[in-house]
Amino acid sequence: MKIIYDAYDSPIGLIHVVVDEIGVKKVFLFKEDWEDYLIENADIKLDKQICKDVVIQLDEYFNKKKKIFNYPCLLKAQNLELRFGMY
Repeated sequence: MKIIYDAYDSPIGLIHVVVDEIGVKKVFLFKEDWEDYLIENADIKLDKQICKDVVIQLDEYFNKKKKIFNYPCLLKAQNLELRFGMY
């Protein structure tokens, strides 16, 4: 499974978003967490084109144009998986 990322320079700092074929896998708000992830996932590639929609939605959110994201997500919290689909 191809895993890619991009970053968004938000008002709260740089946000890194990890995406795969299903949707958003991870979101990193802290530089240290992102750097740890990169060490563990050295094969991850930057792809601004594939991540474009996610970055646009983040920008719309921080510019108060969007309250609900409509990009597929698969976020893992410990042993719990939360799936969010497109609306």
